[in-house]
Amino acid sequence: MTKTSRNPKPASDPRGVDCLEPARLRRLQQTLLKWYRQYKRDLPWRVRPTPYRVWVSEIMLQQTQCETVIPFYRRFMRRFPSVKSLAAAPLEEVLCHWEGLGYYRRARALHAAAQLIVQQHGGLFPREVADLLSLPGIGRYTAHAIMSIANNARLPILEGNTQRLYTRLMNLHEDVKLTKTVSQLWDFAESIVPEQQCGEFNQALMDVGNQICRPKQPCCQRCPLRTFCAAYKCGTAELLPGNSAKTKQQRLFEAMFLIESQGKYLLRKCGENERWQGLFDFPRLMHQLSRPDNVAVNRFLQNEIGIRREWPSDSYEPFWTTTHFVTKYRIRLDAFKLSADRLSIGSFPVDSSSTLSWHAFSELEKMPLNRTARTALNHSRVN
Repeated sequence: MTKTSRNPKPASDPRGVDCLEPARLRRLQQTLLKWYRQYKRDLPWRVRPTPYRVWVSEIMLQQTQCETVIPFYRRFMRRFPSVKSLAAAPLEEVLCHWEGLGYYRRARALHAAAQLIVQQHGGLFPREVADLLSLPGIGRYTAHAIMSIANNARLPILEGNTQRLYTRLMNLHEDVKLTKTVSQLWDFAESIVPEQQCGEFNQALMDVGNQICRPKQPCCQRCPLRTFCAAYKCGTAELLPGNSAKTKQQRLFEAMFLIESQGKYLLRKCGENERWQGLFDFPRLMHQLSRPDNVAVNRFLQNEIGIRREWPSDSYEPFWTTTHFVTKYRIRLDAFKLSADRLSIGSFPVDSSSTLSWHAFSELEKMPLNRTARTALNHSRVN
């Protein structure tokens, strides 16, 4: 790891390696490929890297750590080994196999794209970047990753790990969220891609970014590219990449209600444009206090669910509390168990047009619940 001065001076050549002579650039490429063959990560999608397998892995890896993705990827590929099998499956089943990964819009986009590939390309994965970019959920990075890794196309990549690596190689201090900076990084990425072995080269870049060129305390002494790195020479690696001020997280409070009657639970299916579109959730109330009062709870149960009797205040105590993060929100969630049988109202009627429905516990195991709902259900069985 390099020592970083408090007031670093700019590099003598701030352009870094984008001005390398061809011979030196070839040495960079050869050095990186040699390192990759020795130290590359053993990842399941690198075995038979077909376009479909690479695509699924890239979508799963968006906003999710590699170690988290691996078991989900293996389970998903066992059930959906081809684009045709994915397209033919009901969305609800796809969401079930995605459960726990979060950001479910990725799964919905994956399913929709698979159906378009079957409808428009006869089930054959597109081989043109423009065709890939026309599919939902696929942007420039994902399209380039698929084409370079699966087809060895000479295309650059830019994602979190490589963005960080490029800024350090260039000693680039500009805000990486700015459009002009992103464009500069893409140009740099394109300038260093070799004519051959492009897929291995791009994966090597990602591995160095993930394993060595880490956000904090980069392991510069272990880095195969340190002799090519302008930030290493200037002692500025830990200061990069440059970011604009972080958005302050907003606090939210939610209450979740596991309402049970005669061995069944009341669930709500989330509609379009909701946080968990297409998934099932327990009824939940967003409120302003650290703990909702009885008046707010009973108003919610009456107006949103249709329970006409007030809930006893002595049963109003959460069995599970957690804090989780969704984009810019920091959410405190309290989960409550409420027994409809205790009030002798049984399985109170639910409007046939409602998104609410009753389900036995055995059914819930096969239904797509969001992560907090599944965790709350598991906690409810032991409390």
